[in-house]
Amino acid sequence: MRVSLSGGVKSAAFIIALWTLYAVNQTIHSYYQFQLWGKPIPFWRAVWGEFSFAYLCAAFTPAVLYIGSRFRVARPHVWRNLAVQCTAAVIFMSIVRLGWDLLYQPPKAFFSGGVTFQKAIFSISATYEATLSAYLLIILAGYAHDYQRRYRKEAVRASRLQTEIVQAQLQALKMQLQPHFLFNTLHTISALVQQSPAAAERMIARLSDLLRLTLDIGRMTEIRFEEELRICELYLEIEQTRYEERLNVRYDIDDAVREALVPSFILQPLVENAVVHGISQNVGPGLVEISAAQKNGELILKVRNTGPGLSRLSLREGVGIGATRSRLEFLYGQKQRFELRDLTTGVVEASIALPFSTGSRRGDYGDDPSADRGRREVGARASAPALGA
Repeated sequence: MRVSLSGGVKSAAFIIALWTLYAVNQTIHSYYQFQLWGKPIPFWRAVWGEFSFAYLCAAFTPAVLYIGSRFRVARPHVWRNLAVQCTAAVIFMSIVRLGWDLLYQPPKAFFSGGVTFQKAIFSISATYEATLSAYLLIILAGYAHDYQRRYRKEAVRASRLQTEIVQAQLQALKMQLQPHFLFNTLHTISALVQQSPAAAERMIARLSDLLRLTLDIGRMTEIRFEEELRICELYLEIEQTRYEERLNVRYDIDDAVREALVPSFILQPLVENAVVHGISQNVGPGLVEISAAQKNGELILKVRNTGPGLSRLSLREGVGIGATRSRLEFLYGQKQRFELRDLTTGVVEASIALPFSTGSRRGDYGDDPSADRGRREVGARASAPALGA
């Protein structure tokens, strides 16, 4: 394992800082405790005694942390690791206590009168509560830090997994739209091949332009609204070749929103829905109107069409509208709105509201730098009825 110098220095500084806080607390406690016992000591002596003990513990903290991590008391080697920990605790207690004897009150009788095993045992056992508590404190602090690190690692891993799942779902939804649209367009062309070869030829030319634009967009998550609008224009030109005077198109586009970012293929399914469920149901001329504007930091997109209205149609949500709704929820959570409603008799409006942005276009979902969108909890689905495109 590689450990950076800066990381080692930060860890050492953190250990010293913690033990310094411990020493300050113990100094104040010891000084006033001796006062209460009627055996007052100079404040400097309390400082020297507690700080020398704390810094001895600090000096051996890295070794204790290593042992605690290397010989964790857990299966399958519980008893072996427990024995190692107990041995390490005795060694730590002995070194800290005997070292403290030398620093705090030399020359103590223990050293001046000759070192014996009995004296060592007596000296170590006299303050075993403090030294054993220090050892356990280090071990528990190490375990707490280790658990926190593992928790963060698992949280990041779970977050990445959730993002990958959402990315896969978004890609699947997007891939539903393009084949669905192309199938419908090719079906329209095939219907005109026998009836009007010239019209079919014009539709093929428009479809060629549309496919070229689709390939240019490629795997982009977001595109400029102007590009999305061009997709809709090409589609409507294809449909106008089929429906002729029955399909009229009107655009009300604010120039300020042409550079705004929108999810690719987010508007086209609404336009297709307007043609299939609105214009195709009209005997006489019909109208499809596309509008786009900025309002209160939101991009408002609307598609209106004349037709029988929602009340006379099935309320089943199909591929186009269903995928559009789901993609909006995945990408923007509660920051988006999608509605499909009757405005007046015979006029249906589909509207989308999403955050207005003109930043850099992003690649497909795996390249999205703001992956928190993928981790965002999906908002509740809108309750407005929707038609299947």
